[in-house]
Amino acid sequence: MNLDELRLIHPELALLALVAVPIGLLYLATFVARRRALARFAGRGARLSSVSGARQGVRAVLVILAVATLAFAAAGPFVDLREVQVRWHGVDLVVALDVSQSMAVKDVQPDRLHAARDAIRSLVQAVPGTRVALVLFGANGILRYPPTTDPAVITDALDSPGRTFRPTNGSSLRAAIDAAVDAFATDSVLPKAVLVVSDGEDLTTDRPDLVRYRAKNIRLFGLTVGTAAGGQVPTYDTQGRDLGPLVDAKGQPIVSHMQESLLRDYATATGGTEWHYDGTAASLQEPAAALLAMGSGDLTGSTQRRPDDQYQLIAFVAFVALVLEWIVSQRRRMPWPTRARVGVTRRRPLPGPALLLLALLLAGCADAAATNETANGQFASGDFEGALTRYRGILRDRPDLAEVSINAGNALYRLGQFDRALSNYEAAMSSPDRRVRAVALYDRGNALFRLGRNDEARAAYVEVLKIDPNDRDAKFNIEVIDRIRAGQQQQPQPNASGTPPSNPQQSPATGSGQPSGSGAPSSPGPQQQSGGGSPSGQNAPGDQQSLSDALQAFRQDLTPEEALRLLDALERQQQGIITFIEGSSRRQGAGQDPQY
Repeated sequence: MNLDELRLIHPELALLALVAVPIGLLYLATFVARRRALARFAGRGARLSSVSGARQGVRAVLVILAVATLAFAAAGPFVDLREVQVRWHGVDLVVALDVSQSMAVKDVQPDRLHAARDAIRSLVQAVPGTRVALVLFGANGILRYPPTTDPAVITDALDSPGRTFRPTNGSSLRAAIDAAVDAFATDSVLPKAVLVVSDGEDLTTDRPDLVRYRAKNIRLFGLTVGTAAGGQVPTYDTQGRDLGPLVDAKGQPIVSHMQESLLRDYATATGGTEWHYDGTAASLQEPAAALLAMGSGDLTGSTQRRPDDQYQLIAFVAFVALVLEWIVSQRRRMPWPTRARVGVTRRRPLPGPALLLLALLLAGCADAAATNETANGQFASGDFEGALTRYRGILRDRPDLAEVSINAGNALYRLGQFDRALSNYEAAMSSPDRRVRAVALYDRGNALFRLGRNDEARAAYVEVLKIDPNDRDAKFNIEVIDRIRAGQQQQPQPNASGTPPSNPQQSPATGSGQPSGSGAPSSPGPQQQSGGGSPSGQNAPGDQQSLSDALQAFRQDLTPEEALRLLDALERQQQGIITFIEGSSRRQGAGQDPQY
C-alpha cells in the first residue's frame, strides 16, 4: 500500500477526529482535579494512593486513539479502485464537451471551457443512477472515458483539459455527434441520450447523419455556453503562457460568438431540445428534468470500478484500543512478599467430607428456619400453644438458639404462664450478643412485673440500661415501678411502650424485640414499642375500659392492680400512650421490630 496515494471516500467525516481534542482536555482536567482533592485530603500521604497516575494516562491515550481511528475509518480510506458488480436504474448519457480553441474565450468567467465543465459536474449529480460517458471534440471527436455510474470518475476526467491542454483548431458538431453515438455500450438496454456542451460554432459545412439517432431511439440535447457578443480567442504556448489573441490572415483578432440555432435544429430533429447555461443552477433544472423524464431501465451484470475501502483494519485498531482501556486497571500493582513463608506443611482435608458436612449443616439450618417461620405464623394468628410446641422442638435440636428461647418465653407469656416464661428468658441471657441479652432482660422484667415481683423487675430493667443506656422504655418502666413503690398521688404518664406487646414485631434496641433475621414473634411485657404499633388483636383478660379512661385513672392514683389493668387496656388499643403525650414514635423509628 502506497500511503502517498491514500485518499478518502468521505473526507468530511475525518473532521470527527477533532472530537478527540476535547476528550483529552476533559481527561486532563479530571486528573488534575482529583490530584488536588487527594492532596488536600491526605496531605503527604497522597503519594501512597493506590491509584496510578501513569495507568490513568495510558487509559486516556487509548480512548483518544480509539476516537481518532474510528473517525478515520468512517472517512473511508482507500488507495486502489476495484471492479464490482453493479445494478442500477437510469439512462445512458454521453456528454460531448467542446474543447476547441474558441472555448478559451473569456466572455463568461473564468472562460467557456471551465463554465462547461462546471455545468457537466452539476448536471451529472442532479441525475443519480445515470451511466455517463465523456467525449471530447474539436475538429475530431474522441472517447475520453467509457460509460460509468461513478460521478467522481467523470469529475476526474473533466479535470484533465487544464491550461496546458492545447485545443485543436476548428470545431465540428458532426464530429461530436458521430463520436457520441459510437460511445454507447452495445448491450445497453437503457434509454439513451447525447448532450453536446459547446459554444455552438461550427466552422465546417458537414452536417451529421441523424438517421442513426432516430433508428436507435437516441435523443440529442444541446447546452450552449458563452454570449452572443462573444470575445477574442486567446492563444497559449505549451507552458500555458498567454501569447495574445488569435488573428486572421489580415492580422485582425478573431472574435468568437455563441450560436444556438444550429445546435437547436439538430436536437429538435431527434426529439430533444437545446438550453443555454448562464452559470446558475437554475439554468440546469430543465436539462435535468428532461433526462429524468426519459424514464429508466434496469441494467445488471456489469462491472464498475469503485474505491476499495480499507476501513476494516483501522476500525479493528480502534476496537483493540477500547478493549485495552477496559482491561488496564488504574490501580497500582500490589507488592509481592520478598521472602518465602516458613511453616509446617499441612495435609489438605478431603473436599468430599467437608462438602457433605457443609450440605448437612445448611440443610439443618434451612429446616430450622422454616420451622421457626411456621411457629411465628402460628403466634401471629393467636395459636400460642402450637407456636410453643414448634419452638420447643427447635430448642431440642438447637438449645443454643437464644432467640428461639425468647420466642418460646413470649408464647408462654401470652398463655399467662409468666413463671414458666422466666426460665426461657433466663436461658437467653447467656447469649454472647449484647442485643439479644438486652431483649431477654427486658422481657424477663415484663414477666416479673406480671407476677408482682416489682423489685426483681426493676433490677432487670436496670440491667437493660447497663447494656443500652438510651433505652427509654426501660427508663420509663423503672420510673413507673418507683412511683408505685413510693405510692405518690400523681404518677408520670406512661409512654407508648408501657403495654405488653401482642404483636411479634417490636424494637430490639430497647427490649421486647428480637435480633433481625430470625422471624420470631416479639416479647411481651410492661413495655410496648413506643411508635404505636398496634397489638395483634388478642384481648387479654381483664377490664374492657378504653384508653382515655385508663389515662384518667393513671393521673389520679396508680396501684399495682391498676397498673396491671392499665397495661391490659393499652394492649387492646391501636395506639400507645406516647402518641398522646409526645405525638411520634420512639422505638426504631417506624415502630416495627425485625423478626428472629
